[in-house]
Amino acid sequence: LLTPPLYEDILEGITRDSIIKIAQNIGIEVIEKPLAISDLLNADEAFFTGTAAEVVGIGEVSGYKIGDGNIGEITKKLQSLYEKATRGKLKAFRHWVKEVKL
Repeated sequence: LLTPPLYEDILEGITRDSIIKIAQNIGIEVIEKPLAISDLLNADEAFFTGTAAEVVGIGEVSGYKIGDGNIGEITKKLQSLYEKATRGKLKAFRHWVKEVKL
């Protein structure tokens, strides 16, 4: 999994950090390096993260398909694991969640 480093004018987001931790937890190597547009256009799949969006697959950029243009298997897996982790359903990340009783 390639991602730009924080010094590349990207936000130091909680969602980004969470996805990095989840990916590493399931054995996906995460490499932080400056990315060129060619890295994106040659990727098998791509996604972006954000607080409101969570994890969103990218099928196309400027008319160029990323991979086959569909959401990739790694993206789907990370979406699913993120959803489970943020709802306290993954033991490894249960400490991220605090139950609030009303």
